[in-house]
Amino acid sequence: MGRDASQLRSLLIQSDPARIGLPPMPGTLPAVKRLVLLFAVAAVVASACGGTPDVADAAAGATAPTTAAPLASATAAATSSTTTTSSSTTTTTIGISEFGAPDVYGDDLPVLENADDPAIGLLAPEITGTDFTGNEVAIRHDGEAKAIVFLAHWCPHCQSELPLLAEWMASTGGVEGVSMIAVATGTNPTRPNYPPSAWFDDEAWTGPVIVDDENVTVLRAFGGPAFPFWTFLAPDGTVALRVAGRIDIETLESILEQLPTL
Repeated sequence: MGRDASQLRSLLIQSDPARIGLPPMPGTLPAVKRLVLLFAVAAVVASACGGTPDVADAAAGATAPTTAAPLASATAAATSSTTTTSSSTTTTTIGISEFGAPDVYGDDLPVLENADDPAIGLLAPEITGTDFTGNEVAIRHDGEAKAIVFLAHWCPHCQSELPLLAEWMASTGGVEGVSMIAVATGTNPTRPNYPPSAWFDDEAWTGPVIVDDENVTVLRAFGGPAFPFWTFLAPDGTVALRVAGRIDIETLESILEQLPTL
């Protein structure tokens, strides 16, 4: 990342820990560790549907332990969680496909498991996929910063996140210099709020959507452990920040405003 990457980190470190029930961050921690620790704990306290360290098992429908539970127990702020799953059956209705066939170019990012995110500064993979109606949607290193949000139709936190994001996008148009891309992933016809195409339509989402496949290939490529899952990329395609859990609009705007300067 560029020499101004610390701007984003410093901005987020100044967030008031009290609003998410956290003790003040120790001033002696390195900036990167303080940033990731703040959001790793915040995601557990406030806003994540459980995931799994092994996304391949989750894609096969296996029940896996959540990454949130141990940290939530340590902070005495456990929330209900659900295991990331996906279906092995592709559904197509009137020209709409609930599963895609995305291609990944580059190395997968490591899974976000704890406060020390090894993906910070790494080059993210590029993705070529389609939306629900078959139009091409891509994540490329084209010199523009990106905010990528992974959403599962059955996740209650995602169900709260999407309408807020859609309303914000409709009213503001987003932040100049930052592309906002959604990834519909973890799809399972047996779980609530299916199909995801209808969900995105009902919530009036107007941004691009990449439809993940049965093996949650895109989620796995970006190292997602839970839903919602955010990955923020600097203009050069490197990872600036990853967050497992919901982000309020005010904080999101602050992150996005800093991304193009990294």
